[in-house]
Amino acid sequence: MSRGFSTYDIGMMSTRWKQIETCMPKYGSPDTLVLECVATVDPNFRRCGCQIRLLTELIARGLQNNCSRVALSCLSDNMAAQSLYKSLGFTVDVNRTSDSFAYVLVSPGLTVMSRILTKADK
Repeated sequence: MSRGFSTYDIGMMSTRWKQIETCMPKYGSPDTLVLECVATVDPNFRRCGCQIRLLTELIARGLQNNCSRVALSCLSDNMAAQSLYKSLGFTVDVNRTSDSFAYVLVSPGLTVMSRILTKADK
């Protein structure tokens, strides 16, 4: 029985990561709360308010930790997610696309969105 990944597996993961990394956002501000991997995989939990409740709670925690901004990214062709984020006050900062990203993840790239936090969010 093999434990872990083979050298070949690690090499392939590294190659794929480099292709994905071409579209990864660069967050530079220490007072920015970065949300990653927000996804509803199970269709039974879509459109029932789970993500709104999750994002609302994370925004509140960002405020508690003196963050002034919340940033996230989603696949650039995921219009449902972008619509949800826009309804919560997020705006598009940049669309990052790459042929190598599209080859690995079958999406043109990532859309980076953010929102300024205000006292009204409390």
